[in-house]
Amino acid sequence: MKLKRIVKENFKYMLSGIEIVACLIAPFLIFMLSQYAFEGYLDSYSWQIIIVNYAIIACVMYTLFAFSNSLKFSIATTGIFFLGFSIINYFVAAYRGTPVLPWDLIAYKTALNVAKGYTFKPTANIIIAAVLMTVFLILIFKLLPKRNFLSKTSLIARTASLLIAVCLFTTFNTASDIEKMGIKTDTWNHSDAYKRYGIPSEFVLNLKFMDIDKPEGYSIDAADKILDDSDDSFEKLVGIDDVNIIVIMNESWTDFEEYGNITLSEPVMENIKSLDNTIFGHAYSSVWGGGTSQSEFEFLTGNSMAFLPPNSVPYQQYLKDNTMSYVWLLKKTGYETMAFHSYYASGWNRTKAYEYLGFDDFISMEDMHEELVYGHQDFCLDEVDFNEIIYRYENRDTSKPFFMFNVTMQNHGGYDDFILRDVEVEGTDNAYPKAEFYLSLVNETDEAFMDLVDYFSNVDEPTIILMYGDHQPHVEEEFSFKAMGIDDPSYHGELIDRHRVPYVFWANYDLPDLEMKDTSLNYLMQDLLSLSGNDTDDFGEFITEFKKTIPSLSFNGYFDNDGNFYTYDEENEYTDYIKEYQILVYKRLFDDIVSEEYVRN
Repeated sequence: MKLKRIVKENFKYMLSGIEIVACLIAPFLIFMLSQYAFEGYLDSYSWQIIIVNYAIIACVMYTLFAFSNSLKFSIATTGIFFLGFSIINYFVAAYRGTPVLPWDLIAYKTALNVAKGYTFKPTANIIIAAVLMTVFLILIFKLLPKRNFLSKTSLIARTASLLIAVCLFTTFNTASDIEKMGIKTDTWNHSDAYKRYGIPSEFVLNLKFMDIDKPEGYSIDAADKILDDSDDSFEKLVGIDDVNIIVIMNESWTDFEEYGNITLSEPVMENIKSLDNTIFGHAYSSVWGGGTSQSEFEFLTGNSMAFLPPNSVPYQQYLKDNTMSYVWLLKKTGYETMAFHSYYASGWNRTKAYEYLGFDDFISMEDMHEELVYGHQDFCLDEVDFNEIIYRYENRDTSKPFFMFNVTMQNHGGYDDFILRDVEVEGTDNAYPKAEFYLSLVNETDEAFMDLVDYFSNVDEPTIILMYGDHQPHVEEEFSFKAMGIDDPSYHGELIDRHRVPYVFWANYDLPDLEMKDTSLNYLMQDLLSLSGNDTDDFGEFITEFKKTIPSLSFNGYFDNDGNFYTYDEENEYTDYIKEYQILVYKRLFDDIVSEEYVRN
């Protein structure tokens, strides 16, 4: 009789027909409106894609209902969250080329700082989706009964919702479960994958990249054997000791003119390319439109993002203690090591990452010796940045050779305000205002670099300067394709040029007359050691030999000596050799700990 009484009392607390309908259709409408805001391919969604995304959204909504007692609140919160997340993804993808990925949540402070330089204008899709979501939520609040399920005997509806959420979660909580439904990741184009398969399912699917498995055949002994078997082929190309080394990783610095497909009102790298005693070339970056810290990581460590999850952030995810790098090697040699970034110190966890990589000091915009001068955006001018380099050089510890690693900000996106238009793309009737703004900034970099060269030309101590780009800028896609001659954006062999950046070595002593092949950022520091008369280590010996076979290797693929491009999906004669590199990177990143004894010895 007691059970009968409880069921009878609970009957009035069960969901009504309109509430059941709302529970069933809300996840579907939320998914479709969110995808519409992101400009997803709504007309091509299979039932499997809809089911997986429906299940993820329903899981969130039913869990909220189970704990909040309010169906209205649950639907509204879920709808606002997923639509808001979709809009955030749209703008993030628009400005850096990739949408939000799981590890980006760690970098929210950096994102908030950088976002100040962008303009956010809602698209027609975003406005329509927001209006329709608002209408839907108004109907929900008007049509659903005005009641909360607060009674002690009203547990049936809430418990049922929680059980459904648990069932949905256990069905689609792993990457393999989602992949069985035909949903895939696309590390070349995450934005397209989000449009094609749905933001919720793709975000969950990318969680599988949060953990890094040991490479096949990995052991510390196996890694040591690879190093022991490497040829001793590293060569010092200059015979000078105690060379001061200045490295400038110039934000978004790109050589759009090299392809010969555009004509500018004035060349933007004329001074740099006309310098004597330089080595000018091009390298491939693993990132595009953003991901500056990944480029830093590759350069400073010799490790490649090719062996890490797509768009992962080693500075935040993997550096937990002193980590093997070329900075430690130079410190061991006797260098004073200094990092300098003319923006906030907190970005990308640099305050800790630089310490773990071996830098003695880290100077940020808060520490600059003179008042910061902003350029055409809220970013420090290269001219002022380079003056800080000179100041730090003049106030260094003169008993040691000096190594500085500088990350600039002047050329950072966005380029939406079109404040500066000194350089125009001829024959286009100003169709590319973002590109022209960006090219005008690069022109100023060219002039500022000449002032830096003039200063160090009159310095007695041998000094070498390397400047390279971290990635290409996010300007008009049509302009980028036009400049690079990309006819088929779906062909990786052409699209790889969107990761191509310039570099220039200059010294106040004689550099060898070299024609360097196209390379990649993970190799550049090894070249710098050779050109500055420094020794390398066992890993550097391996890199030197490896580069002879594969002169360029980045996240997106690699080139052989004949200029043939390959992706990592294909098995070929280079596959086993690349696995050796991967084994060494894993050891350096996770199993090598730099101790004081290492520095002393």
